[in-house]
Amino acid sequence: MDLDLYVTLLRRHLTLYLGVFCLTFLSIVLLSFNQKPRFEGSLFLSVAQAPQSAPTSADFYEYGEFYSLQGSGFLSDYLASWLKDPATVNTILVEARASSANQTIRSLSRMLEIKSQGRLGLQVMLNRLDEQEVNRILTAIKSVVTARLETLQSQGFYKDFSLITGDVLVTKNSQSLPFALGLGLTSGIFITIFIFLITASVAPVKQQLT
Repeated sequence: MDLDLYVTLLRRHLTLYLGVFCLTFLSIVLLSFNQKPRFEGSLFLSVAQAPQSAPTSADFYEYGEFYSLQGSGFLSDYLASWLKDPATVNTILVEARASSANQTIRSLSRMLEIKSQGRLGLQVMLNRLDEQEVNRILTAIKSVVTARLETLQSQGFYKDFSLITGDVLVTKNSQSLPFALGLGLTSGIFITIFIFLITASVAPVKQQLT
């Protein structure tokens, strides 16, 4: 199809395309600001081994730091796997008195975002509508993970390691004006182009020019 024909089609239906763009733009912007604000929470977890607990005999002293670091790394991996386990997450929700209704196994396993911070640290992040609920869930994570570690230690594992927990931080995550305008602009352009292509394919341009 010739470029001149596209231009002619665009001119003939300019009002329609402008209307589609403006309607989409305004709808997206209004929907963005009418959404309930969400709250984002963060908690830092790390594991450490006391220096004096590393092997100190002549045969092992040279490798004490290596085994300490390796053991801390394994325990950090355990922590991350616990926080992705649906049963553990459900236990955390129960302790936090948070609603777990309509939660599937998949949604439970994806509820917490876990990011490794180096080899020994984990950043746990959570996004929900209720600020107090976010705070309770992250606080419950501390107690549940600590209890799990104590259970391992009672069985003879990781006796020399300690869990270090940071403070819970919760912030309001509301939509900003630039983000809403950018989303509205992008959506408006996309929908307008889509409508233009539909009108160009449904009604042959050559027929519209006659």
